[in-house]
Amino acid sequence: MKLNMSKNKRNRNAIKTILEGKELTTIDVHDALNLKFRQGPTMNQVGNLLSRIPEVEKIGMIDISTRRFNRRTTTNYNNYNNYTGRVRVALWRMKTD
Repeated sequence: MKLNMSKNKRNRNAIKTILEGKELTTIDVHDALNLKFRQGPTMNQVGNLLSRIPEVEKIGMIDISTRRFNRRTTTNYNNYNNYTGRVRVALWRMKTD
């Protein structure tokens, strides 16, 4: 790998290897990139990169329910059962042409 490779090109190549043979959400791709690189892309950058890579296709959207600890209601730090809502996340894979 060249040292003067741009960050977007580096991220595109990494996304292609991460998605090889898998179906992953945008969150999963973001986490994998941030584990791989010291300064990984933001969630918005990952979404933009995924949508602009011609070899990657969007399968659809899935709903993920999120839970978060609410400090105002309890002092028990093991209670993470306060429902906060849902998040729609895109599902991606490599094209099979």
